[in-house]
Amino acid sequence: MEQVREAGKNVIRNNKVEVVSGAGAGQPAAGQPAATQPAAQPPAAQPATGQVVCNGSTVTLSGEGGAPGASSNQFPVGTQLKITNLDNNKSTTVSVTGVSGSCALLNNAAFEQVREPGKFLIRNARIEKVG
Repeated sequence: MEQVREAGKNVIRNNKVEVVSGAGAGQPAAGQPAATQPAAQPPAAQPATGQVVCNGSTVTLSGEGGAPGASSNQFPVGTQLKITNLDNNKSTTVSVTGVSGSCALLNNAAFEQVREPGKFLIRNARIEKVG
């Protein structure tokens, strides 16, 4: 993180992650091999109900108000995304309402539904396209 972040910033909002060697090199994020999947899920984690997307992405908040929603650089406005925090097994399903530099950037109301107290980043998340 220290090699790529801006001084004083703990979130990189506009980034691109690529597989550059080994199995899966050159494939889109949805086609990444199982080896790049997030760590094992807690036993209580609910099974996926939609297409799992953006493997390995973190989820943070945009600071925007309003009804629960998300912005995305991967999905058009109106797409339904289910975000599950695998550390506490809380999830929320939101509509994409705008464009951002992340796969899923939750607004304040949506982030409050899945966050752990005192944390402003979800490192162990499952993002599913459900609509």
